[in-house]
Amino acid sequence: MIDEAQQRQCGKVTITASAMGKLLYRSYGFTAKDNYVDYDLEIND
Repeated sequence: MIDEAQQRQCGKVTITASAMGKLLYRSYGFTAKDNYVDYDLEIND
């Protein structure tokens, strides 16, 4: 999913996540918010 978002030059991936899901996504570098997680992407020009 992250690779696809980078190919499409998205700036961020946002996923709705449960409390357990947040723990999993945080281990992959996502930042936990209220009921979702964000992953900021680097856009290569």
